[in-house]
Amino acid sequence: MRRGPKGEIIVEPRNSIAALVARFGGRLFLLGDIDAVPGLTEAERAEFLSVVNRAFDGKVEAIGWGHDGPAIRAMLKSSAVPHQEEAFLVGAGMGHQVMGETAGLPFTKDIDSWFS
Repeated sequence: MRRGPKGEIIVEPRNSIAALVARFGGRLFLLGDIDAVPGLTEAERAEFLSVVNRAFDGKVEAIGWGHDGPAIRAMLKSSAVPHQEEAFLVGAGMGHQVMGETAGLPFTKDIDSWFS
């Protein structure tokens, strides 16, 4: 997702990602990059969650915003994910791997090889 020239939210779906999510059976949370989409209101967040869940068949439980390990921990805590529940980050590249490690997650999966 990104902001358009008039400040509107533009969602550009990737069918390959939707296909991977369709196969996932756990709880799914989405962390948006607050630097890429700053200033998202609660109404915009709710609308984005609705758009995402149409694409992902209602599998996304919650959406958080940030770009670091503490943002991940805060989102999981606010969503009542027990610390012992297996949680992992699906990301792209070394930056996301470091972010998952900083959050204390047991491992990070690369989006391009997830489920392959």
